[in-house]
Amino acid sequence: MVSRINMNNNKQSCLWFDGHIHYHNNRQSVDATLGSLLAQHLPSDSVIDNDKVVVGFDAEWVAFPRMSKVCLVQLCFDGIECHLIHLSAMDYYFPELLTQLLTDDHFIKVGLNIAGDFNKLQRDYRLPFDDIVMSPNKSVIDLNYMAGKLLGFTKRMSLSDMSYKFLGQPISKVQRLTNWSKNPLSDEQLQYAAIDAYASYELYYEIKSHTHHRQQQES
Repeated sequence: MVSRINMNNNKQSCLWFDGHIHYHNNRQSVDATLGSLLAQHLPSDSVIDNDKVVVGFDAEWVAFPRMSKVCLVQLCFDGIECHLIHLSAMDYYFPELLTQLLTDDHFIKVGLNIAGDFNKLQRDYRLPFDDIVMSPNKSVIDLNYMAGKLLGFTKRMSLSDMSYKFLGQPISKVQRLTNWSKNPLSDEQLQYAAIDAYASYELYYEIKSHTHHRQQQES
């Protein structure tokens, strides 16, 4: 199932995602898509390719009245494609190909407090994430660490505050405490979920650009 969302509410005041939202709530759809993404982005044995693939990442779960397993994983590629993988709609099935994508150092996963998301996925689904979260190859990058290093402080920022500071628009949090286990998700939930992954992708490059500019000024 693929959903393409085009709504105008709060589009001017808050960050919006205008790309393609691909919503996967069955095993056949997600397995086929993940296989295609891996084939598209992973270098073949015969090709020397050191270019990493940056993936905006986020995860959602139900917090109240009782914390659930992770219900949704969001992946943003190229700033124009967001894949929303609805784990709870598939009886909390976690695809092996998703584990492969998340553990492969060729994919640079970027997000806010991303280590916490990976740790929860590890606990919920017994996934082998210890090595990649602590990896010196830095295939899992926390935006708070990047922003703090650039701005010279240790205070943690919300994704909305960071988006406002670096991208000029905050993120609406109306859907933050919504029921992520509902199947199917509403258009509003899909847009909210896509924005979080998209914002992470854009913030990575924006903060990286600011950091590079400062380094040039100081050299």
